[in-house]
Amino acid sequence: MLAKITRIHLRGHPAKVSKAKSDFLGVQVVSKTRNLTGREVAIVVGKTGSTINSISDKHSVVMEVSRGHSEDDSSTLRIVGQSEGVDSAMAEVDTLLHINEDVEEVILVDPMMKNQLLNNSGAGIKEFQNSLNNAILDSGSDGLSGVAGGGGVFLVFDRNTAKGAPPALVIKSIRATMERAKNLVSKKIDEFNSNITTIDVPGEVIPAIIGKGGAKINSFRSEGAGAEVEADAATGKVKIYSHDAATREAVKSAVEQIVAENHIGHVSIEKATIGLLLGEPGKEVREKVAEIGCNFNVSNDDSKLVLKGTDEQVRSTFFPGISM
Repeated sequence: MLAKITRIHLRGHPAKVSKAKSDFLGVQVVSKTRNLTGREVAIVVGKTGSTINSISDKHSVVMEVSRGHSEDDSSTLRIVGQSEGVDSAMAEVDTLLHINEDVEEVILVDPMMKNQLLNNSGAGIKEFQNSLNNAILDSGSDGLSGVAGGGGVFLVFDRNTAKGAPPALVIKSIRATMERAKNLVSKKIDEFNSNITTIDVPGEVIPAIIGKGGAKINSFRSEGAGAEVEADAATGKVKIYSHDAATREAVKSAVEQIVAENHIGHVSIEKATIGLLLGEPGKEVREKVAEIGCNFNVSNDDSKLVLKGTDEQVRSTFFPGISM
């Protein structure tokens, strides 16, 4: 509460009393107010009034927070004192609220990282979040003067990300700690990405890499120290993640072996010949191709024969005009 204004009685030599009265009347007392909403009240007041009392003493002003009765439940901060002190106290309050304002930043991550963080009911993202808060806490108070307690960094994935777009990791923090949080998150992302090996393969080989019912790609996940493997037929990219370099190399070699055994060759054909090749007249041709070790079928648009086998096997077939 503001102190009550009372009369001041001056006694003494008339000249000195007159001068003292003139000095008192020359003091310009001003008052400024601003609204406080939500957690702003707690930030300005501080624990048991420590913050508001500190600012009041520092700038030689009187500060009062009155609770509001409006629907938005806002409160009003009033600062009374000499103009210079009121202005500097209000500026400090503005700075205090600014650095403690809740803000959000978005960083795009690899889908494999999202899967890692959300596995086991989100255990990974919870552990990551705790490590961020501990790192910021352990870094000390340098640069964090005026930060109110009870904040923290929160991580969540944006659920409204467009289909096919990279996952968006949302960082929620107060402004004062956001830059540190972003730097720590970026460092974690860079570390994760450095443990990803990407291989470009023909899209037609992806089914062989995945295997029947996902058996082959699942077997890679138990390789060595454990790996995550993603294969995209649309882009022809196979991504291998493991924190262990030897494991990544072992899986890469296994994928390259599958690619080597599944070279693709194309032979342009007329649609009229498809029935001959796949029917009884083409039985002998199919048997000879099988003896070489190749498999063949027809492309989805019925314009090509698709031959699959090792590079040597595909090239050993007797079809003219094979393109690899």
